[in-house]
Amino acid sequence: MNVHIYAHGQRPRLYEAGEFVFSIGDVADEMYVVIDGQVELLFHGKVTETVEAGNVFGEMAMFENLPRVATALVKSAAKLVSVSRERFAFLEQQHPDLALRLVSIITDRLRRMDESR
Repeated sequence: MNVHIYAHGQRPRLYEAGEFVFSIGDVADEMYVVIDGQVELLFHGKVTETVEAGNVFGEMAMFENLPRVATALVKSAAKLVSVSRERFAFLEQQHPDLALRLVSIITDRLRRMDESR
């Protein structure tokens, strides 16, 4: 996925190793783009994926208004860009295939989370 579409014109935030980006149960309407570093996704206390530069996480929040189902913990110092639902809607008008790409990411992650139970 070309994450530069999401990050263009956005100011990244720096996170230190060991810092939580979000925790299970948090309410949000944004996803994150990893510009640099690594972020671990934990489901029921187990690492289900390590997200690296060039990938996104927290994308379920783009489609629903429910609490987070996983925890995101910075594994190595990371530079992240937050993408709000509004920004995503704007970008989707210019790049209609973005939603399909995110659905693919979501279904893949759901499968891995189910396998990790």
